[in-house]
Amino acid sequence: MHLETPACWAWALGTVVAFAPLSARAGAQAGGTAHPCGMPVDTGPTRTVVAEPDPAPPDIVGPGEFSIVLLPDTQCYCEDYDLSPTSPSTGNRYAQRFFDQTAWIVAHLDAYDIRFVSHVGDVVQNFDHGNASEWDVARTALNAFHPLGEPTRCPFVPYSISLGNHDFDEPAAADLSATRFLAEYGPARFENADGEFHAFYAGSDAGWKYVATGHPNETGKGLNSCQRFYAGPYEFLHITLQCAPTNGSLAWAETILAANPGVRTLVSTHAFLSGGNTHGGVAGVLFVASEMGRLVPGKTNDAVAVWQKLIRRYDQIFIVLCGHAWEQELVVMHNDFGHDVLVYEASFTLESHGGKIRVADQQGAQWAYTGADDDDRNGSGWLGLLVFAPKARHVTWYTYSPTLDVWACDRAPQDYPTTMTTYPWGADVIIRTPLDLDDSARFAP
Repeated sequence: MHLETPACWAWALGTVVAFAPLSARAGAQAGGTAHPCGMPVDTGPTRTVVAEPDPAPPDIVGPGEFSIVLLPDTQCYCEDYDLSPTSPSTGNRYAQRFFDQTAWIVAHLDAYDIRFVSHVGDVVQNFDHGNASEWDVARTALNAFHPLGEPTRCPFVPYSISLGNHDFDEPAAADLSATRFLAEYGPARFENADGEFHAFYAGSDAGWKYVATGHPNETGKGLNSCQRFYAGPYEFLHITLQCAPTNGSLAWAETILAANPGVRTLVSTHAFLSGGNTHGGVAGVLFVASEMGRLVPGKTNDAVAVWQKLIRRYDQIFIVLCGHAWEQELVVMHNDFGHDVLVYEASFTLESHGGKIRVADQQGAQWAYTGADDDDRNGSGWLGLLVFAPKARHVTWYTYSPTLDVWACDRAPQDYPTTMTTYPWGADVIIRTPLDLDDSARFAP
């Protein structure tokens, strides 16, 4: 029997929510597996569970530890490619890689204690490619998070989907329209059959009014949202920001943070790290206006502005997840309170770089394949797994491809080199970074 979200855990569109205490969440006992709808996990026939996990580095998730998944840009898995100049297209050759990713996540929720999944945007390559095939691929893949593939049923794991630059309407209008994305992944996707939000979905900016002198007035469309999830004794807030967030998007996010002071917060947005550009200072690692699409002067914000206006000013934000650039990268930034903000970026589906894992050192970078059958321009289904170890006070990044069944590592985790600001890592490196989730000076109990 499938248990739906209790009415008491549903919110109206655009509302600001103060989360219920952990004790109010059924099934969220410390160390246990919590159902995102507040009910015990249903492991019936609608959920695929493998008998043994795929081979992985030993002790990847130990007792009292948990993980979240960064699902990078999937645009090229959805697009219909013909790589041969002499042969007509025979259909989408890469959709299975997207299907592999979401199926693996669902099958390994317990093995890796996965508590949240963030798709960092660019769901599709083309807003309208002459038909709906790209959106059909994405829908099939992401519906795997729900029993029977039905979004009205509470998902197996809380998740979010960011709006990427390829997900806007084409050509993008000055009002930043994203009609198809909203239809597929707007607030309505996260409603049950009774029109109530699934419990983990804590609201969106739909209908939220932004009025400020000297700036265009805005009414939120639902392109920005927030979610909540739990792991052991910890409560987390996740904020999803559209690519090139508007002034209203950032103001709305501030109301969510103000209503939930001290709650451990992660932010996902599509374009944040610039992939190794060398402008110097903050602009050396973050996208600036000249490098980002979908910018409307006076209305939208590049990554530097998002950092300055929002992230650095709220101490509870400790992680930013993003995609868009052509690599995977970690940047440790320092907020106004002197605390670290860990920024993780991953994207493997850019056509000119073959979806390869980047191998880099201080003298330069080169691209190297990490598995067989990775010789095309669409990538091989790589995703990121962030493993949190509260007692050991660190977080560790792993990279895995369900399609290849390969972990992009073959040695023990490497400590983050504190003398470096930016560290692009390679196929045989696992990055471990200090993180204290019990820091009482930063987070609420």
